[in-house]
Amino acid sequence: MTQWVTQAEAVRLLADLGDTISQQALSLYLKGHPEVVREQHGRSVKIDWESLRRSRGTRNARGPASQSPLFEVETEPTKPTETAPRAPRDPEAIDLASRRARADTDRAESDARRAKILAAEAEGRVIGRDAAINAFVTAGIALVRAMEESRVLAVDEIRAAVDNRAALQAMKTYERNLRTTFANALTDFAQAEEPALAAAE
Repeated sequence: MTQWVTQAEAVRLLADLGDTISQQALSLYLKGHPEVVREQHGRSVKIDWESLRRSRGTRNARGPASQSPLFEVETEPTKPTETAPRAPRDPEAIDLASRRARADTDRAESDARRAKILAAEAEGRVIGRDAAINAFVTAGIALVRAMEESRVLAVDEIRAAVDNRAALQAMKTYERNLRTTFANALTDFAQAEEPALAAAE
């Protein structure tokens, strides 16, 4: 009498015979071995236990199906990948790339300095070159005039000094008056010609 079993029951029966196999491996085994009789029973497919036992018995030398493949294919050992040697880099190309990188860096730094100066000018913290030249020319003229006007008086005071200390004090007074004249000329120019100059002062 035929003994019909489910796959789960077949796994347990094979295990009792020392043939260990998982249910998933058994399902794969059945697909490759049509000699094992199977039959639809309601919604499930059952296996003829006797035909399965005989099929597995003839393949015991291959070991459990869950561990041994159905087909063994010999493959050639993988050869190590050979990396092509890198070609030496051209020294001239390296030097050219280095010079180009330095030029790009210098250009970026120059642009950054120019942007900083323009921002400072916009905020009134620095003055333009032309305005600075005009301011110092005006102040220089005032300084020369003050030197000519104060020179004679300074010489007379130095000659009239009773000692070296008094002469040195007269000379310091003369120099201080010249510095004050120069600074006042710059301030007057800034206030009259360029309000930004006054702010810079």
